[in-house]
Amino acid sequence: MDSPYVPYALPNGTVICSGTTRYVIARVLGTGGFGITYMARASTISGSHTDEICVALKEFFLAGDCTRNSVTTDSTIVAADPARERVAAAMEDFIAEAERLKSIRGLSPNIVGVHEVFKANSTAYFAMDYLAGPSLRDYIASRHHLSEAETLTLIRPLCDAVGKLHARRIMHLDIKPGNIVVTNGPGNRPQPVLIDFGQSKHIADNGSSTRTIAAAGFTEGYAPIEQYAGITSFSPQTDVYALAATMLHALSGSRPPKATELTPDYISRALPSETSTQLRDALTKALQFQAAGRQADAISFAEDLPRGHSAEKGNRPARNRSLTWIIAGLLAACLILLFAVMSQRQSPSHPSAPTLVDSEATAAESDATPAVEESTAAPAIAEAADEPVETSAEDNFSDVRDGTPGPLMHTYNFNGYFADADGKQWPVRLTAKTDNEGRWGSCDYTNVSYGINLKMDGSGLNDRFIFHTNDKGSDLTISISYDGEGVWTGTAISGSKKLDVVLYE
Repeated sequence: MDSPYVPYALPNGTVICSGTTRYVIARVLGTGGFGITYMARASTISGSHTDEICVALKEFFLAGDCTRNSVTTDSTIVAADPARERVAAAMEDFIAEAERLKSIRGLSPNIVGVHEVFKANSTAYFAMDYLAGPSLRDYIASRHHLSEAETLTLIRPLCDAVGKLHARRIMHLDIKPGNIVVTNGPGNRPQPVLIDFGQSKHIADNGSSTRTIAAAGFTEGYAPIEQYAGITSFSPQTDVYALAATMLHALSGSRPPKATELTPDYISRALPSETSTQLRDALTKALQFQAAGRQADAISFAEDLPRGHSAEKGNRPARNRSLTWIIAGLLAACLILLFAVMSQRQSPSHPSAPTLVDSEATAAESDATPAVEESTAAPAIAEAADEPVETSAEDNFSDVRDGTPGPLMHTYNFNGYFADADGKQWPVRLTAKTDNEGRWGSCDYTNVSYGINLKMDGSGLNDRFIFHTNDKGSDLTISISYDGEGVWTGTAISGSKKLDVVLYE
């Protein structure tokens, strides 16, 4: 991968030593007003055995006031004394913020970890976790926009992480999709990690800032109006606005306008029509023009967000719907039996009416599907590494069939991905339909990465389903069950290829 061109960046192969660790610059990752970030290979200096890992190494380099010595790798100051004093103060801020981040390492898996802070080459550095994965900005772009469930799954952990920062009187002040990396978390699920604390600020209990240099940087679309003039007091509502603007971007697929142009009417029009009322209300409050009208902090914002999947109009075949139909069926049966008894009492000479029989009750056992056969054509999964399929796709779903579905009345849209054992992902979309009793029917499948569209036949009831197709020569079976919080997981099998599946309503 080519590095972006950054003036005065250290060349690849440059060695920097902290005293305990040797860092070799591999490439430039990015730059900001306070420094340049590199990918580096780190290895311990002492000991006979050394382990090498990749880290993100940030170098303090104040843009406009520093230049690189043409002979050494020093950040040499070439300006007059006022600039030299400003750079020295800014570097102390840089070190203090890095040490503060290091002190909270492990506080949350959704905050980038800092390993080491040190001085070298007349400047300062700190080493962080190197995170493999796209930014949330690129993650959204690859899917056009995210569903409500997927957005909540990604943002809720960040609210918890930012809430822990707020409890320590730390503000991030630059939350946006570009500063969130979507890594491959446990169970091949996406795990968001907040990075780039270059604008962050700690406000002491007495109200004073621990930074001597005012960091007035901000990103239009994600910064509230008060940040344009600079934050001088503890104001967690600033981060609340940024979290909500990030959610708006995820749901709409577009970057929000600047704070002076963002109105409740814009928010209402930008959100998809299926967005729940609770989420609409939470975002509208968090994006208020005046800070006093927003939630007090990230935890308060999280408490206003929907729990689980919140579509109020029965936007998934939920257990509640199934229970409703069961109760309705029992009531109907009781009424019919009562009518039959009363009829017998009134007309004893007539033969009794036949007893009610559920003709579909035994259909599940006679409607099994054979194991998936090997197939050489697997374009629906594409390029996934071959893995032996030891069990049928339906081994754990043998009881999901519950008769032939009736008229398909309800449509459900899923966004998600297939993932292999190495964590490589392929975005997919499913549009599936059920009847009024929650029996799954047909499904339209799209592999976003390869533009593959397939028609699939479905079976299953409520919280579990199987879709299968041989459309266009693609022998594909998807077996899914509901995990809660709007997340569905399972497997996809095509020939000898088997992948994990994660879907969001």
